[in-house]
Amino acid sequence: MTDASLSKPQVDALSVAFYTIGFVFLTVGCVLWANPLRFKSPAKPAVYVEAKMRGTQPVRTPQLAPVLTHATFTYQCSDCHDLFPSSDTSGRRLSFHTDITLAHGINDRCFNCHHQTDRNAFAGYRTESIPFDKPQLLCAKCHGPVYQDWLHGVHGRTDGYWNAQFGPVRRLKCIECHDPHTPAFASLKPAPGPNTLRTTTHEHDKPANHKPNRNPLMIWRKGEPQHASTPDAERNTP
Repeated sequence: MTDASLSKPQVDALSVAFYTIGFVFLTVGCVLWANPLRFKSPAKPAVYVEAKMRGTQPVRTPQLAPVLTHATFTYQCSDCHDLFPSSDTSGRRLSFHTDITLAHGINDRCFNCHHQTDRNAFAGYRTESIPFDKPQLLCAKCHGPVYQDWLHGVHGRTDGYWNAQFGPVRRLKCIECHDPHTPAFASLKPAPGPNTLRTTTHEHDKPANHKPNRNPLMIWRKGEPQHASTPDAERNTP
């Protein structure tokens, strides 16, 4: 069909349809650009976490061998301590190792941890000695429950693979996190908690049957049963 075969009313009708369709598409485009129904995500903006809180390196680099390097010379602890008699240092200031700040509760006696006759080892039970590279056995003498937690991966940090068949597992030793002379941690800024849609509650999104003390993971289930009205029961009921 050509324009010559169309009558004037038909041409006018096609022109009106063309401009109408064009106007409709233009209107829809403007509405989509303005986006009046823009979705407002209930999730809060992401919180920046400092690199040191995300790092995988140990908190501190401990000395796991009784070796000291000074200038071009390397010494063992016993090289110096064998030259003079050992004495009890509790209650007095140190003449050497003055960089040490001792704040370990009532444990203010060097020989509680350091072997009195073998300075290349730690003090075990009675005259026994503990190798310098196994400080966790020394800590276990006083911190038995914490040591058991550490053995089972509850306390401390474990690096590597959760399944030893896939790769090596490395459990950080006590002194890779704690300073043995001042073991308490300084105040730390906690990292932000999880920020997901399921754990985020908003007034306009709460279901009508929402209860203030209920588990936030439960309020999204449809047709949830009625439970006991006590706050503890409502929080703990799955």
